[in-house]
Amino acid sequence: MFSSGLEYLSKCVELQCLRLGICTDISGKGLSYIASNCKNLKELDLYRCLNVGDDGLGFIASGCKKIQKLNMCYCTKITDIGDAQYF
Repeated sequence: MFSSGLEYLSKCVELQCLRLGICTDISGKGLSYIASNCKNLKELDLYRCLNVGDDGLGFIASGCKKIQKLNMCYCTKITDIGDAQYF
């Protein structure tokens, strides 16, 4: 459900700030839509998005080059390997 919502939201190509904190159903698939289309994203809050893992982080790192602020606190599926690999 959240993937389709993020797919729709990703059509806002001028989006600069997105707060998804405590949305536990957000996954890499949903973030791939954001990364593919929201090239102006500067802030992303993933606080306690428990299903976001290294793949989702990779999508954001490769697609959202203007990111200045990224909150990944309590994203327990992001490993040290993913963190070091992408940032």
